Amino acid sequence: MRLRCRQGALLLKKRSGRALNLLTCIMPIKYVENNILSRNTCLTGRSAMFNWSSILPPPANGYRGHPLALYFLVLLALRKTFAGAVHYFAADGGSGTIAGIPLQDYPDGAVMAIVNSFGVYGIGHLLEALLLWLVILRYRVLIPLAYLLSLCAEVLAVFLLHYKPLPVLPPGEVGVYILAPLTLVFLLLSIREQEDRASAGVA
Repeated sequence: MRLRCRQGALLLKKRSGRALNLLTCIMPIKYVENNILSRNTCLTGRSAMFNWSSILPPPANGYRGHPLALYFLVLLALRKTFAGAVHYFAADGGSGTIAGIPLQDYPDGAVMAIVNSFGVYGIGHLLEALLLWLVILRYRVLIPLAYLLSLCAEVLAVFLLHYKPLPVLPPGEVGVYILAPLTLVFLLLSIREQEDRASAGVA
């Protein structure tokens, strides 16, 4: 019985060697070696590891702008968090209770569309808030970029409200006209390096 097993193993080895020689004649050696290695990896149950740390690179908090810009960004993150939670979790999405849209004057289908739109609006706010908190807590070097993106959003909102006005005056519309110039001011503060920090190189 053992002799037969040995003979079978030798025969299998010879056949595999012939197959390998045939493959090397047809295809490049590197291609065959890579396929054999990948096959052995599958047979042994080993696979490439996922590098989850690449999702969040190492912290970069070397921010040299004015400290007030950092504090105001915290206020913006809180505002985005609150607005996103209200628009997403509230029963009417804040469309009637906060924005003041007369939902009772619209048919059911229109009300559902309005509430769903406010929920999608809340998802955007929550994602913005998440990015702002990451910048504040982990990547403060991106504070100027965060202000630049926020300023672009506020300016686009101003143009949208001008060309596509709402039938009511929600608090968010008033806030846009206030936040747009404030965001510009704090953007300039964030890119203005402090003399003591620039000279000492303190993060």
